[in-house]
Amino acid sequence: MDPMTALREVQLNGAVAQAKHATELLARIEANPDALQLHEEAYSLYDAYLNDPYLTKIQE
Repeated sequence: MDPMTALREVQLNGAVAQAKHATELLARIEANPDALQLHEEAYSLYDAYLNDPYLTKIQE
């Protein structure tokens, strides 16, 4: 999964703070798409979102 797709999922389904961070990262990656550090940060946020024990995810 590319970092933009991962961040959009967090933006739509994450906790409030996670969604806000995802929005900020999306803007930063769009401005600088070659910044590998931002990609790593995006995947780290996505991993935190996936493993958040307090976040109920709706499965369709």
